[in-house]
Amino acid sequence: FSIQEGSTQVETLYFKALQGPLTNLKRKMVTYKMGMQVDTREVPMGTFEQADKEHSFTFPSSPVPKGWHVRGSYSLTVEFIDDAGLCCPLQNKQFSIVKTLKK
Repeated sequence: FSIQEGSTQVETLYFKALQGPLTNLKRKMVTYKMGMQVDTREVPMGTFEQADKEHSFTFPSSPVPKGWHVRGSYSLTVEFIDDAGLCCPLQNKQFSIVKTLKK
């Protein structure tokens, strides 16, 4: 996916805790550019009870940096971890920061 420089990113995650409660769940994201780690973020999400109903969590808004030096392709690893250890497979994503379009 692509995201415009200088924009603000807001994400909401929808999920079910089917195999037991998720205690002290957190999301850890590590961002790489040209193979070098450039950012690590860990966001605590809280505790979610086991249920068939869908839970949701909205992450804090995140400003996307701007400037010629941040434009380009990135890779991102995302993992969700609770007190019992990793609770879902590691996800690898690719994204690009692109120049803001002039109006």
